[in-house]
Amino acid sequence: MNQLLSIFFLFSLLISCIDKREVEGYWRLDPSQEVEDHFSPYELRFHQDTLCLVDGYNFKQSFLFVETGKSITIASKHRIKKSYSFEILSDNRILFADRQYLRTKKHYFTKSPSYDLLGWITDQTFHPKINSNTIHLIKDGNTTKVTLNDVTTNLKNLPKFLRWGHGQLPTIYLYIGKGIELKDLLNAYCWIKYSGYSKVELVTSNISFEQFYSLQDYTDIDDSLFTEFLTKNSLPPLPSQPKSDEKIYDIVVCSKKDFHVKPKSDTLTSRYNFPMQLDLKTYLTLTEKINKSEHKTLKRFIQ
Repeated sequence: MNQLLSIFFLFSLLISCIDKREVEGYWRLDPSQEVEDHFSPYELRFHQDTLCLVDGYNFKQSFLFVETGKSITIASKHRIKKSYSFEILSDNRILFADRQYLRTKKHYFTKSPSYDLLGWITDQTFHPKINSNTIHLIKDGNTTKVTLNDVTTNLKNLPKFLRWGHGQLPTIYLYIGKGIELKDLLNAYCWIKYSGYSKVELVTSNISFEQFYSLQDYTDIDDSLFTEFLTKNSLPPLPSQPKSDEKIYDIVVCSKKDFHVKPKSDTLTSRYNFPMQLDLKTYLTLTEKINKSEHKTLKRFIQ
């Protein structure tokens, strides 16, 4: 009996290896397939035990996979496993997650790097709009870069990418990669603010390729800090904004214990000042609390 079981497992392993060799390579969604959302993969790459997916927002992520019959199970680094329909229809066509893909060449596959999101889950699931621009803020070794469409470049190229014509400003979706710190986010906010935007939606985590989590935020930066950014990058100043007559009560937040959303008084507006040394996840947690507050609350980055 033990010998028969050994033969069975060996045979199963051989079948699995044959299947993986057949599917090895690059695949692109059949143009005739209807796509309800841009979270569904547009490109696939099978290599040994790894499946790389690229969605309509140019987010490239990798999973371990196991193919069993007419389904495939993928596992993320968060140990979340999900199964999808899978079938090899021909040498040049496969079925994955109820959609058909055609074999393509490496030359046509998205060049942007695969990366993991920060991993901070918010209370808000990500529901993107059509009128939007997507930025991926990632670490490339010790350097902070952005992926714009499928090009990975320096942050100074953001104004050209975000340049718009007439009509309503698009929404900015800023994907936050693992390893990004608060100072990196501040630098991105400076470039985004210089490009004429005051609001962003941060994409911070995901489960598989179907569900993402996001957080609304504003590019609020202390005037002296923003002026320093402009000088450092040899940029002209932005048009001056009218000063508010609002009475402000400033609170410097160095840790969670410095934070409370209850106003100091009815005549003062609380403004939380976040130094760059603060942990990014702490900043996101407190920003989420501010977003939920019933009281008018301001915040900004400081030196």
